[in-house]
Amino acid sequence: GNLLTNVPAPATNAQPVIRYRGRRIRLVPSYHQGRPGELIGVVGSVGLLELAVREDSAAARLRARRGELVRLSIGAASIRARRGSRS
Repeated sequence: GNLLTNVPAPATNAQPVIRYRGRRIRLVPSYHQGRPGELIGVVGSVGLLELAVREDSAAARLRARRGELVRLSIGAASIRARRGSRS
């Protein structure tokens, strides 16, 4: 399962920095652009940031819990959000 957040997709062409548990996560346009087993950020169908592991379950691999902090930074701006539910 993916880790769903309440973070809106960045509305800019700048490459955002996503951090979860101290890990820097790459935002990719689609799942297939991540490497197998890579933790990636993708924009879900409702326009919110999701963390995923290509060809695996991010929720199971990371033993994620509801309410954990995800940080999205774009330039000097930073959005801190709590991770929501699993899909």
